[in-house]
This record gives sequence, C-alpha cells and structure tokens, in this order.
Amino acid sequence: MNMANQMRNGMLQATSDSLMTAASSAPPQAQSFFYQQAAQKAIDEGNTDRAMQIANDHLNEAGKNTIMQAIDFKRLTTTASAEKLNEIKQKLAALPSDSDRVKYLIDLAAATQKDNPKLALRFLDDANALVAKRAMNYKDFEDQIKVAHAYATVDAKRSFQILDAGIAELNELLAAATVLNGFEVDIFKDGEMSSRSDSDLVGMVGRFSLELGSLSKVDLMAPT
Repeated sequence: MNMANQMRNGMLQATSDSLMTAASSAPPQAQSFFYQQAAQKAIDEGNTDRAMQIANDHLNEAGKNTIMQAIDFKRLTTTASAEKLNEIKQKLAALPSDSDRVKYLIDLAAATQKDNPKLALRFLDDANALVAKRAMNYKDFEDQIKVAHAYATVDAKRSFQILDAGIAELNELLAAATVLNGFEVDIFKDGEMSSRSDSDLVGMVGRFSLELGSLSKVDLMAPT
C-alpha cells in the first residue's frame, strides 16, 4: 500500500522528461506503462507534438490510439465554444471512463472561463453531475476534489457542497474502519486516527482537509 501511494504521488509530481527517463530504465514489461504516462504528461504540459512522437516511437496500436484521442481532445479544449458543443459531447461520450470525462470537462472549463464564463460553468456542472454519485473507490474521491477545486473561482459554494458530500462518505468509511481496526485495517491508535498511517483512507482525509483549508480563503460573497 505504501509503495502504491508513493508511485501515485510520484506520477502526480513527474514531468514528461522524468517519466521518459524512468521508462528507459524500467523492466521491459513496465516500459510501455511509463511511456504512455510520459505521453499523457506531455499532453498535460501542452506539448502535443512530443506526445505524438512518444506514442509513435514506443507504444503499440492500442496505446497510440489512446494518446491520439487525448491529443485530439486537448486541441479541442483550446478552441472550445458553444458552437462546438455537439462535437464536444460526442468526444466526451467516446472517452473510456467518467474520470476521463471529468478531467477534460475541467480542462474545457479552464479554457473558456475568461471569454465565456457561462459556458465554463456549464462544463463544470456536467463534471459535477459525474462526481455526484456515491464514490466507489479513491479515484472517485480524487475526482470530487478536482471538481470542487475547479469551482472555487467560479462558484465556491458548490465547491463546499461537493466536499461536504465526500466528507459524509469518508465519515462512513472511517466508522467502518473503527470496527475493522486491528483486523483488515490498522489506522487507529488509542481510539484516534493516526496521521502517519500509510492508509489510502487516511491520505484521502488529508486531501479533503487541505482542499477545505484552501477554500476557507475564498470570499463566498464575492461576485463570480
């Protein structure tokens, strides 16, 4: 579990350059994973040409198709407009998961917020609809935090609403964990949760706390 946490944090902090270096020194069976992550990171950095080169040089057909789809969507976010809504909807529907849809809806909102704040809010509302369901895994919680963070400069009240719903679910999981403590989990000591635990649950509680701390600086009465 600790190794998984370290890898996830490492991926978040990595650059396309560092991931390419990791790929070149990784075992053969793991290289394609790192190359695909490097290509995706290059897209996130805005370097779609490099992402395409990585995909062409190092990925199989399925991997190339995934990266090409991501590149296509990234380019669409830079020219997003109300006139392209049908095209955007079609491309969103073709994505493999709701988590991917959340990511690109947030990108679309960021790309349109300055020139078309109403359209940006519409994209965030669509993302909110995807994370409003009950979280089934930690990735779902992460997506809730991402949408809440994206709302902060547009409609901070909705940020708090999303986090409140997530916190309610986390409280349920913590209650269950107290029953299992010492058996399936080990995150409590003398009845208190240990912040030093490597548990994903403890880590997620910390993530929500940090986001709430960030939102506490937002003026809820300020115009959006």
